[in-house]
This record gives sequence, structure tokens and C-alpha cells, in this order.
Amino acid sequence: MKTYDSTPIRIGHIAAIQEILRLNSSDMAWLLGATSSRWSSIVRDIRLTPEQLAEPCHALVLRWMMLRPTASPTLHAPEAGAFLARLRDIGKRVTAKGFALSLGWDATAGSRWLRHGAPIGPAGRRALSLLDHTSPQRLGENWQKWSDNAAQEARLRGIDLGKCLGWTTSRNGVEAVL
Repeated sequence: MKTYDSTPIRIGHIAAIQEILRLNSSDMAWLLGATSSRWSSIVRDIRLTPEQLAEPCHALVLRWMMLRPTASPTLHAPEAGAFLARLRDIGKRVTAKGFALSLGWDATAGSRWLRHGAPIGPAGRRALSLLDHTSPQRLGENWQKWSDNAAQEARLRGIDLGKCLGWTTSRNGVEAVL
């Protein structure tokens, strides 16, 4: 993981991480929540634009898996709003905005998940299933480690999760450098 401590996760890293995790293409696509056509696009981008940043939710799942290569997400992830409520129940002061950003999504997604019961995307479901635990202590520890990982990925991308509204240049308030 040391290799990825000083750089954001890029499209070109996906193949190397897949090899390190010893996942076949089908399993890697499932882990990232990618449809077969989306996975084909990712594989194409690995060849053509390896320096392009990976989608934030993919980068966060991959960072987690690099630190815990034997972790295995389940098919039955908790609903995002229910997961956030459980975090709050154990004393974690997590806003809906902070929750969404820490999972690699736009800041407004947290409100939709919490207040409206909106579903989270496949990569988000994988993330929640990796973090979920019946022990409140373990759940809190997992969330703290995940949040730290998200903050690191954001910092490496030049994003301050405390001030931004999303992971894109237009949503994080950073002007693109020409």
C-alpha cells in the first residue's frame, strides 16, 4: 500500500490492484459495482488514459481492499440511511454531507439516503458491506479508518472534504489550473 500513500488512485492503478488482490475480471467488476459495459470502459481506460483519476467511490473501495486484502463484501449491504443512523447511534458525529463525501459521492447524496431512503449505487453498497459490523465498537473503528482513508484520497486530489460539495473540480471549489 505504501506505493499508493503519496498518489491518488488512478485508472492505471486498477489493474495492478486487481493483480495484488488476485481477483479475476468478473470479481473486480463486481467489487467496483461495474456493469459489464462499464468494466469494458474501465479496461479500455487502463490502456488509453491510465493517469486519469479513478472514480472516487472506486478509489475508496480499492484503498480499503489494499489495506485489508482478505476482506470480502457481502451481497447484503445495509441501506445507506440506516447505516448512517447506526453510526450516529454509537456516538459518531457524522453529517449526511460528510457521510456521502466520505463514501466518494456528491454531498447531496447523504440527504437523499437518509431522508428519502434513496438507494446507494453498487460501489457504495460494496463499501457499506465492507464497513458494516454487528459490534458497535468495530463499526465505529471501521468508519474511522474509512474516513481517514477518504480524507487521504481527497488530500492527494487537492480536495478538502470539510469544505467541498463533491469530488469534481466544479464541486470542490478549486479552479482548474490551465
